[in-house]
Amino acid sequence: MCQDGSMEQDRRFEEFREIVVDLLEVEAADVTTEVTFVELGADSIDLVELASALEKHFQVRLDEQRVYEVETVGELFEMIPAGS
Repeated sequence: MCQDGSMEQDRRFEEFREIVVDLLEVEAADVTTEVTFVELGADSIDLVELASALEKHFQVRLDEQRVYEVETVGELFEMIPAGS
């Protein structure tokens, strides 16, 4: 079961990564859980657009205040509930 959960998380991260790549116009290889949005060249407007795209794709609602506080790609990814 753990392996299935890991595969699901990997699939979700790949979907998440595709959205980040499209919106920020960066290379997929650069989008890791450790990289910061500053390192990817994103500003606050980019984060708002990214949050909106993620909400639509994953059919979730993200806390706007927390979106502004995230620093890394991984922190934003963790805001998306499992099973979304």
